[in-house]
Amino acid sequence: MPKTKGERTRQRIINSARTLIGNKSYDAVTTRMIAAHAGCSQSAIAFYFTTKENLCKCVIDDIIGYHVLYYKPLLDSLNAAEAQGPLSRGEALRFLQMYVQMLLKVSMDPRNFCSVRLSINSTAVPEGLYTPLGEAIRKYITFPVAHLISVVKPMPQNKALVYSQGLSNAIITFPFTGVILKEEYRETGDLQLQQHILDFALDLIESL
Repeated sequence: MPKTKGERTRQRIINSARTLIGNKSYDAVTTRMIAAHAGCSQSAIAFYFTTKENLCKCVIDDIIGYHVLYYKPLLDSLNAAEAQGPLSRGEALRFLQMYVQMLLKVSMDPRNFCSVRLSINSTAVPEGLYTPLGEAIRKYITFPVAHLISVVKPMPQNKALVYSQGLSNAIITFPFTGVILKEEYRETGDLQLQQHILDFALDLIESL
């Protein structure tokens, strides 16, 4: 069903707030800046969200929705497989490959850059506002990947969590830290770059 004008305006404000807060921070962004970016009045922000804090909560909810969209099917498949019995090392590696591929797909898409920035930078928004996003990341990415790593190589949970966090951070922060390296792939393109990152991640996992 097509969105109403009001729904489109509301989403445009959320998108603008996500872009500005993702590139700056919650404290550095004003509702005046968001209104100008969204092409609406400050009164429209007050009408739809009442306060800047409520708007930021909606931004976080919007990002959580994307995490659910991308990663919940993977978690559901993993849970369904484990319901049939313990995973073998090969099955765990297969699921890890799917997680790595999804992390690459999400992080390398320019449309997701601001959402990724907010996901990895908890200081960009007040702690209380970030908490639900952090919980979603742990539920859909950090804990499942840590569990799969511990199947590949048995280890204490806290160690597996460190490996999981390190692996996912290395992948999703690449668009922001690998700018110089990306110049080397100008001729071959992002697909070959993604394949090389995937190969690196899988080699790293296999070596555990």
